[in-house]
Amino acid sequence: MFSLLSGKLNKKTAQGLKKALGVVVMLSVLCALLFIAFEAHHECEGETCPICACLEECVRTVRGLGESLPVLSACVVIYIATVFVSLAESEELVFNTPILFKVRMDE
Repeated sequence: MFSLLSGKLNKKTAQGLKKALGVVVMLSVLCALLFIAFEAHHECEGETCPICACLEECVRTVRGLGESLPVLSACVVIYIATVFVSLAESEELVFNTPILFKVRMDE
């Protein structure tokens, strides 16, 4: 577990926190989209309309995710390219196994 004195975070705990944060971000964007869809044609009360203010915040939330998507997609493309290059370079490690060389392990 995370200790305030040690400042270290367990690997399982860190992975759990990452997943939880991802779920929270996706739920906030989903809720913002649903609020925009349901309240798009509300009866506006003028400049002090609380629904319009909330709609503006929801639009900012959705746009914030939209601005990060190109960066995220570029990172995914770079990651996939790195995996393919590493597999092509390590062909001997991946495809040459002891079974292919007929090495007996039971002796």
